Amino acid sequence: MTSNSTPEYVNESQTTVLIPEDPTKPLVVEQAQPNLNWTLPSFLIFILLGAVWGSAFLFIKVAIDEKTGFPPLTMVMLRLLMATVLMGMYLAFQMARDKELRAKINKNRSTGTILKFFVMGFFNNAIPFALVGLAEQTINTGITSILDSTIPLFGVVLGHFFLKGERMNLLKVVGLIVGFGGVVLVCLNQVYGSDKKPNARDIFGYVAVTGASASYAVASTFSRKYLKEVPGAFASFGQIASAAIMLVICSLVWDLGISERHYFFFRHASLYAWLSILYLAFCSTLIAYLCYFYLIRTVGSVKQTMVGYLLPVFGVFEGAVFLGEWKGLAWYYILCEIVGALLICGGIAVASLPSFSVMKSFIKVKLGRKQIEDDVTDVVECTETSSLAKSSYNVYSGAGESSIQYYDKK
Repeated sequence: MTSNSTPEYVNESQTTVLIPEDPTKPLVVEQAQPNLNWTLPSFLIFILLGAVWGSAFLFIKVAIDEKTGFPPLTMVMLRLLMATVLMGMYLAFQMARDKELRAKINKNRSTGTILKFFVMGFFNNAIPFALVGLAEQTINTGITSILDSTIPLFGVVLGHFFLKGERMNLLKVVGLIVGFGGVVLVCLNQVYGSDKKPNARDIFGYVAVTGASASYAVASTFSRKYLKEVPGAFASFGQIASAAIMLVICSLVWDLGISERHYFFFRHASLYAWLSILYLAFCSTLIAYLCYFYLIRTVGSVKQTMVGYLLPVFGVFEGAVFLGEWKGLAWYYILCEIVGALLICGGIAVASLPSFSVMKSFIKVKLGRKQIEDDVTDVVECTETSSLAKSSYNVYSGAGESSIQYYDKK
């Protein structure tokens, strides 16, 4: 592509190098930022986030045990109330030490923002938490974690209709077919992989978890469209507090009722049930959000989303080890469950790939990079004492991201 304007080469760390048409003129480096590369701490936090979110299914199972636990809606209510207190303390601490955060929150304090928090709380917390709790009354944690990992597949469909630049293409269609093929395999394997004949409650469990994934995808699409300017900690607290209000009302009506006899599960709930809810509030909510924000800041949102591939790994493993969910199953049923999980992850990976036209442009940039490096080297040799040249050299000698996008302004 030819152009009379100055081309820009931008890497993921937001460092822009302007290449002048006149080779005698120096390169210009703009908006230099720290690189978003993997480090040992960020990789360990990535694994921790996957473990914390993946283990939530195990603790939900313990918390809703019919004999020693709570009803699903009450469990979700207690989890969200505890999480609201913890997230509120964290937000207050951050506001006390960050003047810029306080200014951003004051800027976004409006009735419209509060209503958006209620929408997010409904789709991102109240509905999926309740559906997963209801589903785990009948289906095991491994299947729940596998079906819950289909969130990006629903996100692809919703993004096509509601987000600019997220149009469906061939790769996304293939990814959807492969991913949902894995969902079908997992469900059919669960139905025919045991001696117990499937009943309406089992079918409801599969549908409920799939519905929870769709609800998460709706929340993600809504957030990307309407909450981009709201600070993450503020948005997290707002949606959790909003969902807690909804669940208090729902649990009072559905689980607790108005008679004292409906409170019996508070007296008979075991210590393990209470500790499970505390874990869900503290680890799967507060600690998970801290890890999430850390990864966004250190490795970027694209790499952070890969944590979704870890959820079925931890969910299936912990269900098999601690709850004996694979006990008595033939090896080929276990294999089908693993293959179904891999199909879902593979479908997500394919659906997340850029279009062929974008990959073609990327290849062109990679092929032309050698010439750019030569130009930068010439500048460094001519201006060794120039800090600007040194910055340019650092960008192309390995300090920048290996993937560079090419923009040719007409």
